[in-house]
Amino acid sequence: MEPERSEVICPVDASWDPLSERDYEKTAALFRAIGDPERLKTIHVLTNGRQCVGQLAAVLGSSMSSISQRLKILYAADLVRREKVGKHVYYELADHHVWGMLQNGIEHATAPHGEPCVTDRGK
Repeated sequence: MEPERSEVICPVDASWDPLSERDYEKTAALFRAIGDPERLKTIHVLTNGRQCVGQLAAVLGSSMSSISQRLKILYAADLVRREKVGKHVYYELADHHVWGMLQNGIEHATAPHGEPCVTDRGK
């Protein structure tokens, strides 16, 4: 006999429509860009505000070359934006969505998993 489980009802939009293939590809590229622990650390540091490559290298204990490569990938995925000020290029999170993705990812990865999400679709 299975133990009784409490159901967690997850809202579902009954009018769900699939995305275009282009939108799925773009979303997959975004997840590939954040799918590296070192790039995630870089994004996490940028939650404290804009920083130049040298600052990021010092905080993360990496070479400036490594940081630049990570930022190139994150920039191509529209996860960070950059601004040149004099000799320095400063990077910051592209928008609030990036911080939200990071928060949700950390919460999901570190939370105990137990109860499945039961949708109200079809009820």
